[in-house]
Amino acid sequence: TGPSEPTTPVVSAPQPPATSPAIPPVAANSTMAPLPGMEAQVAGIGEATWRAPSSWTAGPARAMRKGTYLFSGTAGQAELSITAFPGDVGGLAANINRWRGQIGLPALDEGSLRAQSISKNVGGYDSHIVWLQGDTTSIMGAIVPRAQDTWFFKATGLAGTLEEHRQAFADFLETVTF
Repeated sequence: TGPSEPTTPVVSAPQPPATSPAIPPVAANSTMAPLPGMEAQVAGIGEATWRAPSSWTAGPARAMRKGTYLFSGTAGQAELSITAFPGDVGGLAANINRWRGQIGLPALDEGSLRAQSISKNVGGYDSHIVWLQGDTTSIMGAIVPRAQDTWFFKATGLAGTLEEHRQAFADFLETVTF
């Protein structure tokens, strides 16, 4: 017998809902203009598959993203962005410190950042899971470095909402395959 079929659909390119709920201000205002040629490089990165929790809604398609999900909690809305870029995109410290800066936290040295991240296997790759709490907005994320590219799974929202979805996020990461 072969492997059993998943109970929820495997998604690689989510379709946007008819209407999108509001997203946190940081997520809405943190888009960066892509560097020349970057969109073509990102488009050339292979796909991944995953199963999103039923409580998450596929968000609108956005440039440079492999997926977007929206979810709610008692503290409000949150958004998960899934992106992938060629190479290491500056490395672990640069990426976590960029996220820290997005929510008003100071940069830390690589040793401190590694001590505050959790190592986890995601899709067969050693990855780094972080929980960053700012004054008004928080981030829970996973950075998945691979030989040729790096994948980012970053949820942004109020800490209460992210905390309510922390286990769902961990379960979601278990379904990621490359």
